Amino acid sequence: MAKCPKCGEIIHHLNLYEPAQVLSNLGANIDGTPNYVQLETIDLVVDGDADPIIECPRCQAELFDDPEQASMWLVGKIEYPTQLPEKPCDDGSIAI
Repeated sequence: MAKCPKCGEIIHHLNLYEPAQVLSNLGANIDGTPNYVQLETIDLVVDGDADPIIECPRCQAELFDDPEQASMWLVGKIEYPTQLPEKPCDDGSIAI
């Protein structure tokens, strides 16, 4: 059980936002309101491969930008934010 470090609420999941393009069918209900049927989601490649935004579902505070770190925190394997694992660079070195 994780507790948001910003608002203090107990949370069981996080909101994850990633750049994506969504393909949907757009129809209309009998009353004229739009009716969307999502068919496909395509991840977008952005300059610099933008990091996802991972936030608390209660207070919307941005908590992480790495899904692996966020999921390890949710299950109690790391504390927030003092024990985040080091990320290796593309050349194999460790970022400081």
